[in-house]
Amino acid sequence: MKNQSLLLRLGGVFRFVGIPTDKGGHFVAGAIIALGFGAFFGPCIGLAAAVAAGACKEWRDSTGRGHVEFLDFLATAAGGAVAFGGMALWA
Repeated sequence: MKNQSLLLRLGGVFRFVGIPTDKGGHFVAGAIIALGFGAFFGPCIGLAAAVAAGACKEWRDSTGRGHVEFLDFLATAAGGAVAFGGMALWA
């Protein structure tokens, strides 16, 4: 537990509803990316950045540096989508 990243720790809150910590970390990362880019460039760019980040992460994993999982990509995109929804409603 000492060496867990902040994203995995934040993602751990989803454990209580049956979502694995790893997927929760991807969700949180997607939301943070979407909010960060969305704040400066608009909600659509934020969503696109989160989806692109998820795809790039899984591509990186496919080069032997990790384990490729489509659900990781979906969790990252879902975090971006929730952030996009919040930003779209806010605007």
